Amino acid sequence: GTTSVFEGPGNVNGINNAVEVSVGYEFACAILATKEVKCWGANGNGQLGIGSTSDQSEPVLVTGINNAKALALGWFHACALLDGGSVKCWGENGDGYLGDGTTTSSSIPVTVVTSEVFKSIRAGSWATCAINMSDRPFCWGYNGSQTGELGIGVTNPMVTQVKVPTVDVDVIAALDHSIGSESACVLKASHEVICRGSQYFGQLGTGVVLQSPSKEAQYVQTSAGVHLTGAVELSSFDGHCALIENGTVKCWGGNDEGQAGVDPSSYAYQDAFATEVSGLTGVVAITSGFHTTCAVLQDLSVKCWGRNREGQLANGSTDFDFRPQAIQGVTVMRTSGATPTVSPTPSASPTRPVAASASVKPTVTGTSKVGRTLTAHKGTWAGSPAPTFKYQWYSCSKSIKSTSSVIDRSCTKISGKTATTIKLERAQKGKYIALLVTGQSRGTAAKAWMSKSTGKVS
Repeated sequence: GTTSVFEGPGNVNGINNAVEVSVGYEFACAILATKEVKCWGANGNGQLGIGSTSDQSEPVLVTGINNAKALALGWFHACALLDGGSVKCWGENGDGYLGDGTTTSSSIPVTVVTSEVFKSIRAGSWATCAINMSDRPFCWGYNGSQTGELGIGVTNPMVTQVKVPTVDVDVIAALDHSIGSESACVLKASHEVICRGSQYFGQLGTGVVLQSPSKEAQYVQTSAGVHLTGAVELSSFDGHCALIENGTVKCWGGNDEGQAGVDPSSYAYQDAFATEVSGLTGVVAITSGFHTTCAVLQDLSVKCWGRNREGQLANGSTDFDFRPQAIQGVTVMRTSGATPTVSPTPSASPTRPVAASASVKPTVTGTSKVGRTLTAHKGTWAGSPAPTFKYQWYSCSKSIKSTSSVIDRSCTKISGKTATTIKLERAQKGKYIALLVTGQSRGTAAKAWMSKSTGKVS
């Protein structure tokens, strides 16, 4: 019911019987115990499946779905695996993401055109794959003319739109399938992993980066010539991760915000071999989002790592971290025949934050003379949790007569002056000095106020 950023877990309004949750780009969906599906968030491409393109801040029922058993969400499309093994998809369809034989987007679910009966489903940014009852993977959607990540054996390199499910020609038996950004991986019955597509960030796990893509399947390696083994589950976005049978996790590919679980300062923007995520054991399930990866542990707790600009790591910060962070206030429910699904702990009952606001605006005291010190007074603020504050001093070419939430055009930032005091220098002579105070309650948007200026500095 809000569009504020939260840095901790919060309950989703109107859902208390979810058995599975899946997240796309700025939207999410849940399967309910009734086997209906509810979605919420961005809807510019009809990805909420409600017959319109209006964004929704609270969950709404997807039209005509009442027998869903699994979900798969891409950037702007969603698919549901139904009882009986058929699939329906909705949302954007630019390159055949919906699998209905067209490239026409749909704000209501459409049936994927196939005679196959599927038992599992996965979605990537621009494509979807499903495994049939004979363990053969079928894919549809975007298939890069140079990358060929869907592995469907298209000989014409210009055929990039796969509008109906097409079999992966290289895999006879698959345990799992995952699709990243211009790359895709398959977990084989041997518990080894093969990948194809772009390897610009080492997405194929062969130790190679910044080279031409590969349409041929490549075995993921932990070091040169050593295959990754023991994998039991895959998860992908801009990189890939594998859950290993001993309860550890190994990742490869994009790592610019630590989503592969290694320090990006040492591995730059990629990790070209499958590398174990340090300090993570006892894992039973994994999932990946945009630059963020999460794991469910044996004790049903959750740990996440990677991007944190919007509070994904729920640790009260917005700094990325390549080290797995425990998500407080979250437990995991187990449901019959389903993968563990993450939900806020009912007993946590998190309080929604209140944005910072100032009833008394900032002021500046002191003598406006070179060599003297001015002092900042932030004023009186409210907010929950208690706001934190940042200060920035400005030099103005004219007198500022009133406080404002907008920086006056005559003012320029004084570089490096962010303390609660400032000692005036010769560079400020003849100028008027003002103060900008920014307050922010965790999980809400920041609010800034600029003070009246001092008199002209002499």
